[in-house]
Amino acid sequence: MVSRTVRSVVLVVVVAAALGLSGCVGSDPGTNTTTSPGDATPTNESIDGDGDGDVAAAFKQRLSELDSYTATVVSHSEFGENETNTTTKVWARPETGQVRREVVSSPYTEGMVTVINETMVVTYSRESNELTRINRSNYQMGQSGSASVTMIGSVVDSMTVETLGTEQVDGEKTYRVRLEPNASMASEQATITAWLDADTHFPVRVETASNSDRVNFSSVTRYENVELNPTIPDSKFALDVPADANTSDVSLPDSRVYDSLADLRANATMSLPEPDLPAGFSLEQGRVTRGDRRSVSLQYRNESTRLTVTKANETTYNGTDSNETVQIGQRTGSYHEFGSAGMIVWSCDGSRYSVSGGLSRAQLVDVAASVECA
Repeated sequence: MVSRTVRSVVLVVVVAAALGLSGCVGSDPGTNTTTSPGDATPTNESIDGDGDGDVAAAFKQRLSELDSYTATVVSHSEFGENETNTTTKVWARPETGQVRREVVSSPYTEGMVTVINETMVVTYSRESNELTRINRSNYQMGQSGSASVTMIGSVVDSMTVETLGTEQVDGEKTYRVRLEPNASMASEQATITAWLDADTHFPVRVETASNSDRVNFSSVTRYENVELNPTIPDSKFALDVPADANTSDVSLPDSRVYDSLADLRANATMSLPEPDLPAGFSLEQGRVTRGDRRSVSLQYRNESTRLTVTKANETTYNGTDSNETVQIGQRTGSYHEFGSAGMIVWSCDGSRYSVSGGLSRAQLVDVAASVECA
């Protein structure tokens, strides 16, 4: 079975910009990274009988049959007034959960090499001569994944695919498709358009845009030099670093996911928050994190978005200057927007609480106000 983590790295080819991972794959050192990705050339060709379901099914089949791949990515992203060009290269074996990423050009992480497997993430920065080893063997991935490589099992299950037509990209026929997240991916609200190679159904170009009242994000990403199912030597998934590298070892906390409220209560290390939810929301999963920093998190969803309520045994919150103060009943908290999602954080009786999701600010405040200190 293809691992959930690495399958998501493959499908990040489609949703890379929305998740902030457009630098997952890249180029050889000689690649020109100052040129932004080129434009697709529209044509008047028909779909040749391939309907939406056919294209989506072929895409799903391509991902499920992918034993290994390498690719080159040139990505241009805009976040507010900031623009970034990034070039990276990736080698991956989905069956074994192995990925290697080399950042060839980036204003922030140039020269960084990352090797990933099912239990470890190891990163080396040539510029700072720092080696970081992250042990994640005790951290169980959930249904909505994490901020790094997320759970996206298949494009058919997580998104609605609408075939818009065929277009020429660099002289090659592609299927242009629009991808719309359904309930299982609703937290990643964005406009995503992808161009899939007509023969392999592997993406060659992705455009992503997410707009909110405060922040606009867009990304254009080109996937080049793609090799599907190549033979990758084992040495690609090992880091050869200097003996004098500054080494840091980090272990992610023991964190487990539960599908029912009863199981969550039985395994929680603290009382659970009990919010009043808007109509249509139901529990999707819960998470219990143990250790010095204990927490319990409940994730709900309706047909269009997710809502997460979290309680932790700490009261500090490192926010940003853009946070706004909000009144939550008799308590005071802070509000911040992340793309199309909002988050409210407050402290009460020695615990820190948060409510986040794709609801309006007023709705998030109402949910937060319904949570009692306990």
